[in-house]
Amino acid sequence: ENTLEGIKAALRHKDGVEVDVQISKDETVWLSHSAEVIGCNQKFKCFPESLDSEIISITTCNGVDISYTQLEDVYRFVRDSFPSAPICIDLKGWFPCSGNSLDIEGMMRREAKRVVELAEKYGLENNTLIETETSSVLSYVRSINKHVPTYQTVHGDFERGMLICLNYGYTGMSFKTNIGETLDRDKVDMMHRKGLKMMVWNLTNMDEAKTMVDLGVDYIQIDL
Repeated sequence: ENTLEGIKAALRHKDGVEVDVQISKDETVWLSHSAEVIGCNQKFKCFPESLDSEIISITTCNGVDISYTQLEDVYRFVRDSFPSAPICIDLKGWFPCSGNSLDIEGMMRREAKRVVELAEKYGLENNTLIETETSSVLSYVRSINKHVPTYQTVHGDFERGMLICLNYGYTGMSFKTNIGETLDRDKVDMMHRKGLKMMVWNLTNMDEAKTMVDLGVDYIQIDL
């Protein structure tokens, strides 16, 4: 999960990958679901408060690889080995670790800018699907590169999510299943009629994935 080796393994069997990202104090984008930088038996600062040199110094714990992966390494690998694979980037909003990281939206915008710059550098703008709950950050992505697909993350409120996508011109919705409203064929067809795409996540087994395929969704995120 959120490692280059995991991505290499996944792309041998799947169409694309989804990763969670954080930005360091040096404004490098790293793969991590948590905003906290974790070392061996100790906790460091949040990513926005940590230097790249500190993050790079984390390598192993009791013989197990716990090193972090830079997003640029992922882009380089995808460009060279799977240039048509979609890369879904989940920009995380989070609570600050201290007074040094209070400007969450500003940091997310800088993070989004660095992601877009990497996508442009490696010619993967159309492959980069950026998703987040923070609509203002998605709108910022659209303002700097309209070719990068943008997906509003939604936790169960389908109609509200669709209206946000339509009002702000996003590519589509990233919908969490198994919470709130149940997704059905009528909802997916409505999205498509309005020119929007549908991504689903939180699936846990292949039966659920097959159901989503039958509904006609565009992308499925699954951990299998």
